[in-house]
Amino acid sequence: KQTLLENFKPEYYICDKNNIETLLGSGSFGDVYKAQLKDNIPKTGLPNEIAIKTIMFTTSERKYAETEWNFFKNSLNFECKNLIQMFFLSNEKVKNKYILKIYMDFCEKTLHDFMEETTRQLCIGELKH
Repeated sequence: KQTLLENFKPEYYICDKNNIETLLGSGSFGDVYKAQLKDNIPKTGLPNEIAIKTIMFTTSERKYAETEWNFFKNSLNFECKNLIQMFFLSNEKVKNKYILKIYMDFCEKTLHDFMEETTRQLCIGELKH
């Protein structure tokens, strides 16, 4: 487990995976959910809303799961604030599945929308510099 914010703990947040409104997106290996800071937790610099990306792998996909875990654990900079701020990273095995969870800033836009909007604002001259 790795964390950026000293006072960040996943258990401070509530995420109802049975509520369709908390599901932000879905992919081949998992989903992204929106979570809320619990009412009884002091707001000491913690965000009110976060996104939780959950990636699931079966035991037969173990090598892929380990590659994903090592990428996130070793390659990502928790202090990078260019797109999304990551707060916490965890990996666990439940029965025959590996579950990688990434706790990050909640963003209203998808990466696709962000990139499309950003590239529309740039001109060729700016890209050369």
